[in-house]
Amino acid sequence: MERRRQVCFVLKEVGNLIRRKIDRERKKECNNECMGRTAIQRWIIDFIFTNRDKDIFQKDLEKEFSIRRSTATSVLKKMEKKGMIVRSPSEHDARLKKIQLTPQSAENYIEIRKTIEEFEKTIIEGIS
Repeated sequence: MERRRQVCFVLKEVGNLIRRKIDRERKKECNNECMGRTAIQRWIIDFIFTNRDKDIFQKDLEKEFSIRRSTATSVLKKMEKKGMIVRSPSEHDARLKKIQLTPQSAENYIEIRKTIEEFEKTIIEGIS
């Protein structure tokens, strides 16, 4: 089978193109008004906001975004340090930390959602 036709290769190529597009958009965003958020941080904020009626824990984010525990821990630590989220003990199990948006992240949600939607529109443009 020709290398360019292998599904795994095509998916990797598409993934690389998407990552480059995200990087370019983030650089443009930071030149205008740097929100200082990576793509995964924006998606996490979006997920927490749209599920604000539920308790969200790290394991929920790991499952939703198919990321490893170590990756989730690292991203959440950075988000907490930047004041995007707060983690507090669960009422039911003190070992679990409930993740909530800070008021600042919640206020910026509309702009974050708009960025996600514009990016998705750009990605699917031209796909039949």
